[in-house]
Amino acid sequence: MNEKISHSVGKGYGRGYYVTPGGHTRFRGQRDDVFVPGRWEAKTGWNHNDILYTWAGLVQRALRNVKDGTPYYINGAYIEFDNSGDPVDPLPTVSRADGLSYYDSLPVTRDFLRVPITATNELSTDEDLYPDGNVATFFVQTAGTLGFKQGLTFSDAAGSIVYGAALVAIRDQGDQSRDIIFNRLYLPADEQLPKLLGKQISLQMRLQFE
Repeated sequence: MNEKISHSVGKGYGRGYYVTPGGHTRFRGQRDDVFVPGRWEAKTGWNHNDILYTWAGLVQRALRNVKDGTPYYINGAYIEFDNSGDPVDPLPTVSRADGLSYYDSLPVTRDFLRVPITATNELSTDEDLYPDGNVATFFVQTAGTLGFKQGLTFSDAAGSIVYGAALVAIRDQGDQSRDIIFNRLYLPADEQLPKLLGKQISLQMRLQFE
């Protein structure tokens, strides 16, 4: 009798950092280490993130090596921030059916930065089972001073607080409507990160497949 094999979509988790300019920070990988610009200081614990249904369309196109002139891999991120002056509580409710429409209805005090991936590496939770790795790690960092959707100022003076992020396939830099959201992560109220003068905010986001 054939063994019945269960399957898993995968899971994700991430943590936040403050980054001070100068030098590099080393993160170890399964095969190669990655060096990211600046001095990264972890400020949050590891928090769960939700993989959306839109991941399936992205992955099936990548597996089939669809060639339509646009990338079907994670090459960017949305970093959400709030300018109300207080941590976001309660956090947004995530439905796996959410897509870009969520970002079209952000409250007036919230916006997001649309940024490129800073670096990636790979890890393995069990090198006997997954000698080629089963965890993809993405490093992302705030950049710029204006939110993408509503044009809100992102700065320490504006009281900006980073409370969430998403990994994204940016298929066309000039057309955000073609972006594909892979997952969304939110930081609890006591771990959200205010923008500080002279520092950027970064996140390490991991996707684990089994």
